[in-house]
Amino acid sequence: MKKFLSVILCVAVIAGVVGVGVTLANNNKPQETFVPDRIVTLDGESANLTDKQLKSLESGADISFGSEMYRLSKVGNENIYEHTDGENIFVTKYIGVNAKEKTYRTWEKVNDDVVTKALMSNALSGYTSGSALTETLKKYVSDEQLTEILAEYEKGSDLTETLKKYVTDEQLTEILADYVKGTDLTETLKGYVSDEELTNILAEYEKGSDLTTTLKKYMTVEQSTAALQGYYTKTEITNLLSGYIKSSDKKSLVNMYLSTSLTFKPNTMYVVQCFDTTSNLADFKIVGGGKDGKTGRFAMVFVGDKATDSLIVYQTGSIILSDLAGTSGGSTGIVPANSSHSLRVYEIGGNVLKLEEYKITYLDSYRGQELFKVGSEFGLSKQADGNYPETYTQGTSVSISNLKSNFSCGGVGSDYCCNKKGQGVYGNASYLFKGWYYDKAKTKPFDGTIPAGTTGDITLYADIEQTGTHNY
Repeated sequence: MKKFLSVILCVAVIAGVVGVGVTLANNNKPQETFVPDRIVTLDGESANLTDKQLKSLESGADISFGSEMYRLSKVGNENIYEHTDGENIFVTKYIGVNAKEKTYRTWEKVNDDVVTKALMSNALSGYTSGSALTETLKKYVSDEQLTEILAEYEKGSDLTETLKKYVTDEQLTEILADYVKGTDLTETLKGYVSDEELTNILAEYEKGSDLTTTLKKYMTVEQSTAALQGYYTKTEITNLLSGYIKSSDKKSLVNMYLSTSLTFKPNTMYVVQCFDTTSNLADFKIVGGGKDGKTGRFAMVFVGDKATDSLIVYQTGSIILSDLAGTSGGSTGIVPANSSHSLRVYEIGGNVLKLEEYKITYLDSYRGQELFKVGSEFGLSKQADGNYPETYTQGTSVSISNLKSNFSCGGVGSDYCCNKKGQGVYGNASYLFKGWYYDKAKTKPFDGTIPAGTTGDITLYADIEQTGTHNY
């Protein structure tokens, strides 16, 4: 047999990657003078890369980490620095630097070109031992022939030298001491939710996409606010109805009562008679005004905004209608002519609802100046048939027109634009109107209508974009 059976050694790949992400915060302290360091030291305790460290790395500095030196080996989105220990060729250590995020991370990688003693023993388990091979070969060749044949093969001593380059079981155990075993990882993961368990848990909850679809059926806060702008609030309704009598009050417009005197109240009507102790008509006496002290038995009184703003039409003689000839202005009341008598008063009153008038101010969000005042550069922004009222009345809906889509600067007395006397002729700037808003920040759009229930002064801001500059 001219050739010996070849022994093929199977090489197993042992690879592990340990990633340690370290997020580093920015160091924004200003540097008056920058001198790059040749070596950037990372202590592993800080989570930050300073600007000086980043600049030094950009200038070609090496990294010192854990008393080991790392040199740049790869440039990309993350610059990779590499360290290989001369005494331990089986592990290569790396540091990745993210200059944009000012962060770094570290990891190790076991070289994949080494084979362990255990793996080699496993690979050789299917082969015949030396003594057995000798006995077997005695049937085929002589010792001399075998010696001659084996001369072409590597001796055990030579193999020992060769295997010194490879990792031993002890060395591998030491290397793997920093890594998690499969059994330990299994125990650790028992405390966490598996994909299947998480799927079962989340099955009871609505997905974001499903929730979005569901909520499409409902109004947003902004949509609800816009929809309710045309309606009165509870407070506004209360204010509007404050001048009216509620049915629950069970209070009539006409109030009848007996009194020993009557002092006029503003905005009230009275019908007055006087009776003695036997319920017969008796004289009353007018108090104040042009007919102070005059007597009568029947009176109609009309009072304006003040108590003295009064008119009395009263009976001067008999109860015949033609004798209702007396009038008195500026009076303040009526009393019985005899202190033992009493007045029967029919009071007709109640407040009349007064609708308040409020101011409307038009400003531009560009400079915050009034659009239509004399001197404004936006004086030409009005549409010819547009509606731009300066006030509105409570309880009335008011429409506001848009400005011109495009317009030039200028207006009555404008200080900003064109043809200034004695200063030459200037070109006009041009503007684009993009909409009305309730606020200068343009977060609350105005739809062009002030609802009927609105109260208080209003300021509207025009979103104006300058599309052309002045030619000064």
